[in-house]
Amino acid sequence: MIQAGLRTRNFLVHSYWQGNRVIDTVSPEGRERVLKELLNLRDQCNKAANLVDSFIDQHLARAGTSLTELSRALATKWKNDAAPKEGVKGEGVKGEE
Repeated sequence: MIQAGLRTRNFLVHSYWQGNRVIDTVSPEGRERVLKELLNLRDQCNKAANLVDSFIDQHLARAGTSLTELSRALATKWKNDAAPKEGVKGEGVKGEE
């Protein structure tokens, strides 16, 4: 399922609008057909993404952490790294003086 999701994602990103799909969007019937197809492809990608997410959550739980905890830690690190250092000019977020 993950491989199928990846193939679907790559098709959407790289090939979907090739061919007659753009022309199909000119008519109401064509738009409906394209919309149904896109919704189906989205569902395929979401199923694969949910499966990957569950694997990630399981591995993080075994490691004693979670995506929420990692996100908080990374956000804090980013904020601290971006903050200007005391007494040091020119460090921190680019463009800040």
